[in-house]
Amino acid sequence: MEETRLVYQNRPTKDPMSETKHQITLVKASNLIGVELIANMNGGARVGKSASIAKFMGLRSGVPDLMHLEGRGGFFGLFLEMKQNRNYTASERNTKTWFNQEEWLHKLTQKNYYATRAFGWEHGLSILREYLAWPITPILQR
Repeated sequence: MEETRLVYQNRPTKDPMSETKHQITLVKASNLIGVELIANMNGGARVGKSASIAKFMGLRSGVPDLMHLEGRGGFFGLFLEMKQNRNYTASERNTKTWFNQEEWLHKLTQKNYYATRAFGWEHGLSILREYLAWPITPILQR
């Protein structure tokens, strides 16, 4: 996957598509190839009582946006944090949200999931296709 990431280092400074539209487009594209992606509805600001209820219900800041639960290449599953296809400034990367996302990507990687950022739907589809090309992770008998 390192080669895939290198292709996206020289991103534009602006992207006309929102992160939400990139995610919707990636989910639609994955459906067309028969692959199920599951969304974590973490996006959006919550305040007051609704924020407290969401936290009690298990919502955690920074958990990646999309999951694919089929193990491949020795991993237990794939997690994608969607971003717009653009460069992010140092101040944008130096936020609590970005830090929480980094922390979750690290936690998931430590637990043997393939967890990464996708900069735009095309990058996400490229990551997904590469992941799907890996052999299925064998399941030990229970």
